[in-house]
Amino acid sequence: MVGKQADIVGKEAILKAMTPVCALPGFSFHWAPNTVLASDDESMVYTYGTYERKFWNAQGEEVTQTGKYTTVWVRQSDGGYKIVHDIGS
Repeated sequence: MVGKQADIVGKEAILKAMTPVCALPGFSFHWAPNTVLASDDESMVYTYGTYERKFWNAQGEEVTQTGKYTTVWVRQSDGGYKIVHDIGS
């Protein structure tokens, strides 16, 4: 999210915060990792890069927001990864 706000923690809180954003007219979100770093045993992975979010505002104008992000992934018992921390500016 853009601006100063409290952390959003937990699946339900994330869904509550992001559902209205994703429902904005013309909403799109693209991100591109610039760097991917893994721990030696690959149990934790860090990605960071840039993002672009677009939507139409109430005046019918396209709004483009860009920024940087960092995401931390932790390997799960099934071998997949789960996001444990995600921050954007």
